[in-house]
Amino acid sequence: MLRHGVREPLEAAKSREIALAQAPTSLPGLPKGNYLILSFTTDFDSKTTMKVETLSMVEVDGEYKAIGYFIK
Repeated sequence: MLRHGVREPLEAAKSREIALAQAPTSLPGLPKGNYLILSFTTDFDSKTTMKVETLSMVEVDGEYKAIGYFIK
């Protein structure tokens, strides 16, 4: 599961604030469509510094489905 590989070492999120929301109709290397890109500044329980989480989604049959999750 994705969470175990990316999120688990950081432990639970203590706080999360939206930093950026975009709704592009195209992304590099992907077909045209309705996309949603959400970036959050997140503070985790672990001793790490604040991180930026980015969730990428595409609209399929009227619902948004995750296509990417990244932490920097």
